[in-house]
Amino acid sequence: MDQIDEEGNYKIPPKDIIVEPEPEPEPMPMPAPAPAPIQLQESRIDKFRRLKRERMRAKNPQPDVVMPPPTPMPMPALAPAPTEAERIAEARIGLPAGWEPRISKTIDKVYYYNQTNGNKQYEVPTEDPRIVEASIGLPAGWVPLISRSTGRIYFYNQNNGVKQVERPTMGGKRTRRRSRSGPRPKSRAKQPKQKRTTKRRKRTTRTRLRK
Repeated sequence: MDQIDEEGNYKIPPKDIIVEPEPEPEPMPMPAPAPAPIQLQESRIDKFRRLKRERMRAKNPQPDVVMPPPTPMPMPALAPAPTEAERIAEARIGLPAGWEPRISKTIDKVYYYNQTNGNKQYEVPTEDPRIVEASIGLPAGWVPLISRSTGRIYFYNQNNGVKQVERPTMGGKRTRRRSRSGPRPKSRAKQPKQKRTTKRRKRTTRTRLRK
């Protein structure tokens, strides 16, 4: 009676239960072997040369050359910073007349000061060719300058502060051109006529002798 359950079904004892075995996993396929490298056949000439090189190396073995380690390069000594006097002396080389180098206290940079007109600039001043041409043959104390407003050359006297556009002469007087509206010399046509004196040659007649 124990073999029948409440619903009337027949109970199978546990020992009669057949357990099916689990399927075994399929083995992984083996990787294909790598192809063998193709060996090039050595020719007779190459074999002869190889054997000859091996005999030469056996007769004259070369010792292993050991390179010495590189010597470390000495560090260059840092040059000392130039003093203000050296900087001013270097900046004074090749300056035009009247310019003086100075060092700014705020930015510690060399600027150039014109003693004649008081101009200041950081760019190195160069000599204008017009100034060079105008300074030839000037009297002592006179300096040619370029006007900022007009761009023309004027002359400045460092002794008394006189400024003028006309070129000064050695005597101190200004050179003035002769005005065209002034009196002109009288032409020959308006000059009084002079009496013309002519000398006449006397005619001399020769009488022919009659035969």
